[in-house]
Amino acid sequence: MGTVGFVSAALELAEQIREGVCPKPDFIYLPLGTMGTAVGLTLGFALINLDINVVPIRVVSKSIARGSRFSSLFTQTNALLNQLNPSIPILSPPTPPIRDGWFGSGYGEFTAEGQAAVRLFKPLGIGLEGTYTGKTVAAMLSDMSSGTTAGKTVMYWMTYNRVAAPNTLDTVQLPDELEELVNRPFQPLDQ
Repeated sequence: MGTVGFVSAALELAEQIREGVCPKPDFIYLPLGTMGTAVGLTLGFALINLDINVVPIRVVSKSIARGSRFSSLFTQTNALLNQLNPSIPILSPPTPPIRDGWFGSGYGEFTAEGQAAVRLFKPLGIGLEGTYTGKTVAAMLSDMSSGTTAGKTVMYWMTYNRVAAPNTLDTVQLPDELEELVNRPFQPLDQ
């Protein structure tokens, strides 16, 4: 059902493009985790024949984000929509456009490129983090600097919830060992 929400998001973006609220992107970069965002946008654009390249950057292990699962989720979501409304055509899933090379050494392990993107965007008031968004923006910036996207309109689809969670630990007295653990960086790039 979450994937259906991103089919709807694709249709909403198409409406914003038609209304002149934003230009039509040639590329949309986004993190690829459980794949709902990437699959939903890809399916939504395909259903309305809108030529936008979704560029999902894998930020989780291949056991979670892999081509066969992308195709399966595309097919299942398309079938559900067709079941709810038979006028929605059944489409063949595209070759999954999954991009590797930015994941790093493991899930939640920051990369130098990802953290550089986090630092670059911070003064702009755009909050990124090291597990998903920083790695994806690093891939986008690399493509932009290599000329891959020259003359094209590029969009970054923000998937990071920037609403701060309440820090309930401030009101709890932790044992000294846990206090130290909570307040220290967990990895060299965690700064």
